[in-house]
Amino acid sequence: DIVSFLTEEDMWAWLCALAGASHPAASGFALVLIADIVRPSPAVIMETPGLHDTLREKLDVAEELGVRDPAARILLAAYREGARPACGNLPMVDLSDALSASIEAMLIRSDITHDSLGAEVAEAHGHCNAILCAGGATVEASRGATQLESEVQAWSIAFREATVSCEIAQEAHSAAGIALADQRRSWIACMQQDRRGYGDSSFCTALQAREAQLATEQAEFAAGEARLQELAEARMALTRQIAEHDEVWRSKVVGSYSPGPVSELCAGSTAIESGGENEVDEQEYALRRGGMMVEARELDEQMRQASEALPAQRAAVALAKREAEALAARRDDVVDAWCGVLKEQKGSEAALQGTGGRLREVHECLQVERQHRRALRECVRTLAE
Repeated sequence: DIVSFLTEEDMWAWLCALAGASHPAASGFALVLIADIVRPSPAVIMETPGLHDTLREKLDVAEELGVRDPAARILLAAYREGARPACGNLPMVDLSDALSASIEAMLIRSDITHDSLGAEVAEAHGHCNAILCAGGATVEASRGATQLESEVQAWSIAFREATVSCEIAQEAHSAAGIALADQRRSWIACMQQDRRGYGDSSFCTALQAREAQLATEQAEFAAGEARLQELAEARMALTRQIAEHDEVWRSKVVGSYSPGPVSELCAGSTAIESGGENEVDEQEYALRRGGMMVEARELDEQMRQASEALPAQRAAVALAKREAEALAARRDDVVDAWCGVLKEQKGSEAALQGTGGRLREVHECLQVERQHRRALRECVRTLAE
């Protein structure tokens, strides 16, 4: 089918390139195909190289409305499904402006169509009233002519059908007017909400700043946790070294008090030498152990400082996350509101099309009524002669 054809790799690349054309007719044609026929998923829009940037460029106020409207609808559908560009920045100001201009133009066209349909409904209603007046005289004349009975009956049926169709068309026209009024109110409310939520570039800047701050706070918190873990591992390793050092010294001291069998014979001659060696070893042991204890105290102090900083960093991350989520929620509310307006736009367009269909039925019924009325007049003329 056409969708499969347009989504083939080469064809899709050509269509995306055509969407970025400088000529508004070519670009608008490609964008309408993408928006209304292909309807790509948000992932395809974001993953197609250059497509998201092209759509953002086509939102510019310098572009024609026939280009801005489909580009805005494509982006709005993608953003509503949660798609986000790699840069994280959504062009909400340009998007809202493009949607607002498109809906305003549509409302103007719909008002013109609605007024035109209203004139046609009034004209059809006038025809029915005129027929009703003429129908009374015709029925009165037919009371004395039995041969006219079938023609009068056929005409009466056609007239009733035309009257019913005209009433239905009037109701459809009123319903279309109500739908247009509802859409206009929704459009105004959406614009007001847009101004509160994403009214200017300062809001976009604030959201970007909050998201950047959140990323920074999260990075600092993760670095703090990693640093504390690193210090804890270093402290545990140092504790093991101290324990091993103590164990070696303890073993050496115990060994010095366990002489072999021959040592009793030469104990007197070596007592002075062994005593000097033990004193040197003890000083070396004490010096080394003191250095390790100083290092341990430094690690303990660093761990204390890192541990004390973590709660504040965790609170800063939570605060930045709440602020970013609140701003993002306001942005998402604007997206949902515009989606609702576009949905109502489709409803009002359908109501206008329904009114036009009812008017066509009225015209068909009036044509049938005219045929029966002509036949009835011929019968009356024949009897009069």
